[in-house]
Amino acid sequence: MNVQLAGGSVGGLVQGAYGNYAQAADGTFTVDARDAPSLLALGMNYIRNMTTTYNTPMNPGIATLGQIIASGALSNGPAAIAHQPDAMRQVNIVVGAGGATAVTAGNVAVTYLANDGTTQTDNISAVVALSASTTTSLSKGVAHINTVVIGGILGGASPYIRGDTTAALAVPIAPNSVDINFFKETVNLVDEAIGSVVGLPPGCITPTTNPSGAVGAGSNSFSFGYAYVAPAA
Repeated sequence: MNVQLAGGSVGGLVQGAYGNYAQAADGTFTVDARDAPSLLALGMNYIRNMTTTYNTPMNPGIATLGQIIASGALSNGPAAIAHQPDAMRQVNIVVGAGGATAVTAGNVAVTYLANDGTTQTDNISAVVALSASTTTSLSKGVAHINTVVIGGILGGASPYIRGDTTAALAVPIAPNSVDINFFKETVNLVDEAIGSVVGLPPGCITPTTNPSGAVGAGSNSFSFGYAYVAPAA
């Protein structure tokens, strides 16, 4: 009999007493049950299959440039947080050179409460070509921004930073969740086609009907049904 285990701290190809096991693309291993105790001791975990629903606590507003961090100088030190997300959602950090001089060094450290319940810090390179900008999605859905700290900036004519919300909303998931599958989506209590998750952080989805209306008083309410796999411990 085989069982499926979350890789945890273990990756790659693992040799057991009853077989050799390659890690799947989602980070899990399918192993002979007789090898499970020794593999658990190595750092793997049993997994659980979860199915749940989530309703946005308020009607999220339209995707807005500068909603999280208003466009301002990319200078060393803490950046001011303009607003918190009105609902859990994707946040993009934009860094621009601001003119005909490249930013050759620097880092933006964003610490936030994520949709998996963890406190996450993403370190984003501030290096950007002259007269250009970069857009980087935070690696998880964002519930609350704690701090944004800029450091080591070199170069740039008038370099700037900005934090935007997108149309993608985030649902709660357990830490290290994989195989997230949305099977139901409603807008204003009416079923609609499932939106897109392509290229988004885990547990994020751009609904078919995008959030619209004023931030904090949007026009549409959303509900999602979804399933995922997560370590049992």
